[in-house]
Amino acid sequence: MRIISHRGAMGLAPENSLESIKVARGLRVDGIEVDVRLTKDSKLAVFHDATLKRLADKTDKISLRTMSELQKIKLSSGSYIPSLSEVIQAAGDTTLLIEGKAKGWARPLANTLRRQAERARFEVLSFDHDELLSFHKLCPDVQTYGLATFNLRSTLKNARKNGFNGIDVYFVFLPFTYTVARKKGLKVIAFGINSRWLAGLISYFFPEVEITTNAPHKLLKLVKTLSS
Repeated sequence: MRIISHRGAMGLAPENSLESIKVARGLRVDGIEVDVRLTKDSKLAVFHDATLKRLADKTDKISLRTMSELQKIKLSSGSYIPSLSEVIQAAGDTTLLIEGKAKGWARPLANTLRRQAERARFEVLSFDHDELLSFHKLCPDVQTYGLATFNLRSTLKNARKNGFNGIDVYFVFLPFTYTVARKKGLKVIAFGINSRWLAGLISYFFPEVEITTNAPHKLLKLVKTLSS
């Protein structure tokens, strides 16, 4: 069972911050998930929301500010918005799962990852399967996952048709997708799993699933217990 920490390690440090990346890396998780958005000057900011409202109480849109402008803004947590390059450096040799938000990120992300010597440690996922396909065509050697909430059938169909490596779904939908996905040769990541008992239940019924969590410190202990 691969344990992937969500938005860095958002249950332990400010989400998508360099601090959260370092915390996740220190825990020796199997992967670190972060979000990227395209800025006004075509840079990739590591930030989940479209605006700064929730994390800085500002109405600014990420897409309408340059990377330099964004990094001058102090978030409510006291952290700042890192660039993808900073996050890549902070993650070290830990696998980095990059979720592309909105549109326009495919080519800048492909250009960024092409400059990395070890591209095998990067994986890319998105709810926007068209943008994900554009990235996949530019970087076919990087693993890709189609994200889904309710559109499960189309996500499975798109993943198979577009040559994605797998799907990433909310854990409650595993019973409807796991068997079909595995039969189609697709990997399965489940998000929203933050308790040891739920992770244990899922590992029993869906042994090859991978987990994205806000509580990696708890689930890593479970994995050690299961493997001992």
